[in-house]
Amino acid sequence: MRYYSKPSWELAPKWATQLYKNISDGRYVFSDGKRATPRSNGTGQFIILLEMWNLVEERPVEDTTTKPSWDLAPEWATGLYRNKLNKVYAFSDGVLGTTCKDKYDTFTLRLQLWDLVEKRLQPSIPKPPEPKPAENSGGSCDYYKVTIESPTTSPTTYTAECNDIIEVLNMTYAEANMFKEIWRTAAARTLGKLKAGHDTKRGAEKIIFFAERHGVVNGIIR
Repeated sequence: MRYYSKPSWELAPKWATQLYKNISDGRYVFSDGKRATPRSNGTGQFIILLEMWNLVEERPVEDTTTKPSWDLAPEWATGLYRNKLNKVYAFSDGVLGTTCKDKYDTFTLRLQLWDLVEKRLQPSIPKPPEPKPAENSGGSCDYYKVTIESPTTSPTTYTAECNDIIEVLNMTYAEANMFKEIWRTAAARTLGKLKAGHDTKRGAEKIIFFAERHGVVNGIIR
């Protein structure tokens, strides 16, 4: 790619090491500094005859001697290493001789030449809630209630109840039974709210049964 005004190095391809300006028309071009080396500009090939260009500047050297933040680490990186000789830093997946990518190119990290500075911190996984005593009642139960702490539109938190949703949506008998069973299963798994005698196998069987009844009523299953 050739530019009519001086481009930023952020636009430079990975292989570029120098920025040149054409002697005759003043256009700029990135190059690796090799005479008559063909390089792709995204639409084809061109050849730079360096005697027709003036060197404007070398690619800025990135500071690799300052400990980088993990915010800059690629997804595959598991550790931050420091070279024993030149004290530069590099992220790696910790496998001997694994080819890794930095900002401009690929390199092979020979771990015997590097010291492990720190390992990548793994995100903490929240512990599942402690199960609450199973309820067994024909009335309103806690496992049919859930607190909405981050509502989509409401400015305040509120408590939603399974039965209220069933009634306001005027669900059919089959729809209501599937909805209640999904609610109970999710409440037990996520909130630790249990119904006495409930288990996931029985719950799955019930959902399938009422799904089939829903299909029959709507003419899908005959």
